[in-house]
Amino acid sequence: MQEIEVIRQTRAFLQRQGLFGKPILDLYTDAHPALIADRGLEPFQRFRVQFDAFAVHPDLVGRMADGQTMFAVEAKGRDDWLKGIAQADTYRQGFHAVVLATAGIPSPDMVLFARQRGLGIIAVQPTRVDLIEAPILHLPRFEYAEAVRRQFSAGTTLRTQFSYNLPTHYLACAITLAEWEQQHGTAPVEIALFEPFVRSLYPAMPRDFKPALRGAEKLGLLLIQGQHLRLSALGRTCAALLPTATEMNRLHQEAKQRPLAQLNPHVAAVLRILLFNEPIAGFINQALAQIGPQQVIPMPA
Repeated sequence: MQEIEVIRQTRAFLQRQGLFGKPILDLYTDAHPALIADRGLEPFQRFRVQFDAFAVHPDLVGRMADGQTMFAVEAKGRDDWLKGIAQADTYRQGFHAVVLATAGIPSPDMVLFARQRGLGIIAVQPTRVDLIEAPILHLPRFEYAEAVRRQFSAGTTLRTQFSYNLPTHYLACAITLAEWEQQHGTAPVEIALFEPFVRSLYPAMPRDFKPALRGAEKLGLLLIQGQHLRLSALGRTCAALLPTATEMNRLHQEAKQRPLAQLNPHVAAVLRILLFNEPIAGFINQALAQIGPQQVIPMPA
């Protein structure tokens, strides 16, 4: 069995079974030239753990449904298991859990060696896939894990776009979700139940509701998990600084004619803070700041 087939089977297994008995939020395949021709392995993104003299790139990278726990997978054919353990061991510097996916079932000695390194093992056979050793969750080194987290953020940014020009819709999602928490508790909210609640407090919400949720998630205000969502810690903090949904509905109408910064400087300041941390918006802001306000520059440049 070739390595690419191990990756295919492992990817399908993780999407179907999850990890640690829990579902996963997202899963990326390494953008290696030998892999990107297979559209069934999308989405592709090359994640890098950069050391002083070299960098490593896992075959699969994903996050658990909590949006925080990051895991990596190194896939190997039948003859590269020891090399795979060595590679997977380096990933532990930047990920909370690491798995070695093998073509066939490793020997008991190999399984013991992987267990001693805190690695999990997924055995891929022609007719079945089994998690024969669960990985050990641990705290990676902060600087490496933070770099990986930023790569997740960049990947999400490049895959999604802001659908609505007026950001009041995104801020309203956080405000109304905080109101839902006060009334119903902090458990994840089913989107189908949440939508009419939002519209009752914020009638300006467009007919298509999900782009507003995706924009709010893109700003880091909430987390979408299948058909459910919940406030992030950042979203809960921002909601405490924002006006009521009724006031935001009024601001939305007025913001069609005047800048939000003139209408409500506090709301505009919260939005600027959120956009500074959004990778593409932050990059544009840095570029414009370097150019300066007096210099004219063509859009393509």
